[in-house]
Amino acid sequence: MTVLECRDMSEESPVSPLESSGLNEHPKRLVRSAIEYHWDPAAIDVRADQEAVSELSRVEFTRLRGLLAQFGAGERAVTTDLAPLAVVLDGSDEQRYIATQLYDEARHTELFDRYWKRVIRPEEESRGLIPTEPMADRWSHDDYRELFDRTSNAMARLLERDTSETRARAFCHYHLTVEGILAQTAYRWVETRYSGELEAVPELPGLVNGFRYLRRDEGRHVSFGVTKVRKLVDKGVDPETIVETIDELVPLVETTIDQMVRDGSIGADRNGILNRIDTARDRRLEQVGVVPSKRT
Repeated sequence: MTVLECRDMSEESPVSPLESSGLNEHPKRLVRSAIEYHWDPAAIDVRADQEAVSELSRVEFTRLRGLLAQFGAGERAVTTDLAPLAVVLDGSDEQRYIATQLYDEARHTELFDRYWKRVIRPEEESRGLIPTEPMADRWSHDDYRELFDRTSNAMARLLERDTSETRARAFCHYHLTVEGILAQTAYRWVETRYSGELEAVPELPGLVNGFRYLRRDEGRHVSFGVTKVRKLVDKGVDPETIVETIDELVPLVETTIDQMVRDGSIGADRNGILNRIDTARDRRLEQVGVVPSKRT
């Protein structure tokens, strides 16, 4: 087990500049990591969550449902959106890596579906609420849908015109922005909010445990995208393409995160969260060898 595999891979470059030859071995290491860190959604104990969720206020319970619905919808979308990468990537190690990521996304979908069925649906019934479906339109908003529509289109473009630039834009949409900025920021917020650290919000240990597994998986995905974009930049893709693509998406990320936190003051340091989005954006750019400039 290497040092790289033990850490949150989204928080560091896959290899140092002096070890750039190791970029070619990176997909193989990620595959090994995916195998070593396998987990099963059905093994996560949600019994304490089933009890604690009854302590949530009406607003907080609605917020939780919205969070889970949006995360789950994103995971479902990715299982389809990633398919073009499996077509255009021709290296055997890269193909194996994409197979592990598709499996990860399917597993994440299972996690959210199971939590909805085991925790959310029974609580809706207990409160006398009309049972809802996580895919219902009420749980998403225009900017959230726009973010994922753009990501889907960027991935689909690979099948129409597979160039270094279209690949860079595809990786920037999904691996660097959706996973590397939106998911990493939101997951940490959820882990903190439902960890039991906030007096007015009950602890949901099953949910927090699941999100920690998610974040570790997503760290591998971000690391793969960072490696691919870095190689594309080294081979001549204009760094401005990377900055432009990410910066066009960050406002949609900000709105999506804002929707998650703005309805309540408990644990919702909005400015701090938005600052973390900017920090994540700068970090992703640095990791691919692009000097971050101030967003305009």
